[in-house]
Amino acid sequence: MAVTGDETESAATGDMPAYQLRSPTSGLPQGMVMAASPGSLSMNSPPVHTEEVTRKREVRLMKNREAARECRRKKKEYVKCLENRVAVLENQNKTLIEELKALKDIYCHKNEEVTNEKAARKEEEKVLPEVLLQLTHHSGESVAKDLRSITISQPVT
Repeated sequence: MAVTGDETESAATGDMPAYQLRSPTSGLPQGMVMAASPGSLSMNSPPVHTEEVTRKREVRLMKNREAARECRRKKKEYVKCLENRVAVLENQNKTLIEELKALKDIYCHKNEEVTNEKAARKEEEKVLPEVLLQLTHHSGESVAKDLRSITISQPVT
């Protein structure tokens, strides 16, 4: 059916709006047909039906408000939980960073000690042949052999 926007005289008087409907397949003559708008249906329906619809609407709105309130409460609880988790993880991160710094300091200190010890050993290795040579000249070959066996048996790190 095709609807035209032409309203009739009854619409001008404030009654229900009327529209001219065309039905090409219908065997009825073309003419005026009264059509009710959605708002005008409630005026003609019995008051009990209107009250029931209003009551159902109010119940639905009330349930919707309660559901929205519960949703907001759960969201707030979830956000608090996330904030607590962030605080815990930030504290753990801070502690781990401090521990890492302390371990790096210890490593650097130990590495420096090892480097100093290696440098001292190299210095000793340079000086030792001279000392052995001088001992050989002063006290004999047997003392020099004993000193060589002592220096060789000590582990070098």
